[in-house]
Amino acid sequence: MIDHEASGLEPPDPSLIAGLHEWNSSPSLLDVAPASWGPLAGQLFVAEWGDLAPPTNPLRDQPVGYQITRVDPDSGRVVPFVRNARPGPASAQGAQGQGLERPFDAKFGPDGALYIVDYGIARINPALAPPYEFPPGTGAIWRVTGQAEAAEVVRLEAGTNVDAAVAYSQQAFPFGTDRALVARDDLFADSLTSGSLQGLDAGSPLLLTDPGGLSQATADELERLDVSRVTILGGTEAVSIQVETQLRDLGYEVDRVSGSTRIDTAIAIALSEPALASSTSAIVARAGFAGDPTQAFADSLAAGAASANAGGVPILLTDTDALSSQTRDYLSASQIEMVVIKGGPDAVSERTQEEIEGLGIATMREAGATRAGTAVEVARIAFGYETVDQAPGVILVDGYQSESWASGFPAAALAGQTGYPVLLSNGAALPPETADYLGGAEGGGTVALVCGPFTDAAACDQAAALLGLAE
Repeated sequence: MIDHEASGLEPPDPSLIAGLHEWNSSPSLLDVAPASWGPLAGQLFVAEWGDLAPPTNPLRDQPVGYQITRVDPDSGRVVPFVRNARPGPASAQGAQGQGLERPFDAKFGPDGALYIVDYGIARINPALAPPYEFPPGTGAIWRVTGQAEAAEVVRLEAGTNVDAAVAYSQQAFPFGTDRALVARDDLFADSLTSGSLQGLDAGSPLLLTDPGGLSQATADELERLDVSRVTILGGTEAVSIQVETQLRDLGYEVDRVSGSTRIDTAIAIALSEPALASSTSAIVARAGFAGDPTQAFADSLAAGAASANAGGVPILLTDTDALSSQTRDYLSASQIEMVVIKGGPDAVSERTQEEIEGLGIATMREAGATRAGTAVEVARIAFGYETVDQAPGVILVDGYQSESWASGFPAAALAGQTGYPVLLSNGAALPPETADYLGGAEGGGTVALVCGPFTDAAACDQAAALLGLAE
């Protein structure tokens, strides 16, 4: 990206611009799809090397690039074609050799396949001069034989909050994982900021249980997942000693993270893992509500998904009108340089934002006029999907009911595994902001849809129709 006015350079002729890539994505070499690629013939396939943060942009809150994009020269639309499940190189996600690192060329072979030349790991190391290191033996050539089949609609079903969490776990971790989180099934306070833990390392599902005894469906899911570690969220009044004892008797390593209030629990979670405690960025959302109890978790539904998708970013809570003292103290003592506020001034006031900035921390806000609008802005900004066609899929959650948290918070792990943002429905209807965002799809049926438990079938039907998905 060049500031032509400052540099004195002449800007390019607009007629010569085929498409605009995300800044810092570093588009490099490209090729044109042959006739054998049918409706995609003539489109450009561009390798994006990826950002070189922090030197190029220390304030960027998530990786960009590291993918192959498809450019339609007629419309100028630039959409991802081949990418990892999460933003960034595979090695940064604990999956070296299983995904893209630094693609720098895309070429169609005589067999009609698309070949991706992947340079391998290239990372910043300030101790070196120049500050780059390129471990040998990490490159690869990938062969892509065509576009994936049309995406599908998945409707998760559940009769209880416990079953809802299990449904997400089974969808996100079909082959199991190492760790699971367990919280109470009747109140949401301890689950409010769990998205950061759900996104760490290989990912951890959020499961729910009866506070007085381990729910059988949760016990069965832990066995299926074959986890070794279970982290309880909340004190012994939230999840009893009886549950902890049952988990230990089943052979799991058990630890507990809790605080005296939901704000303190958020801080305890942020301090519970080195990757979170050393983070230079954080998310801030409101802790309470005025009249409507669902306001307390309205913006955190999308925030949890964004945190998990970024590999785990601390989520902190505050009162609306002023920065909560506990959160202020945590921010003052932390390494955090950037805070992303989820929600508008009615959720986290401008005064609160100014107090954060007064600590020497930069801020930005992702907000819409409603909770559904905020979820769309999170999809656009945090996930980087300006249009829904850029997303591999979306998760539709009813965000307006008293039990919406039980369908929304466990969705974070699925978002982390797939890169799907959380969007909101309201009963049988789609809020205008959700409908407008989904309605921007080209209709090719390439964006998958997961409708969470408790999402009304009519709302799911509308979303599927807008995405051009057939069932």
